[in-house]
Amino acid sequence: QSQLKLLSISHNPISAFPPLPDTLKEIVACGCQFTELPEVLLQCQGLETINFSWNQITKIEELPEVSTLILA
Repeated sequence: QSQLKLLSISHNPISAFPPLPDTLKEIVACGCQFTELPEVLLQCQGLETINFSWNQITKIEELPEVSTLILA
């Protein structure tokens, strides 16, 4: 079982995620190639912080329930 709490993948040429573990608390994906928030983030019930600054986010279907969401 995964113990991953922080996923930091900033400045990588990615635009999608595979399924993520429920243990995840924080995702930092600054300066990647995302144009929308991945739907998989909505399934991470324990997620508290999402940082997607310096991406080209132009579409947000639904906001995940987190304490901190950074998109700028």
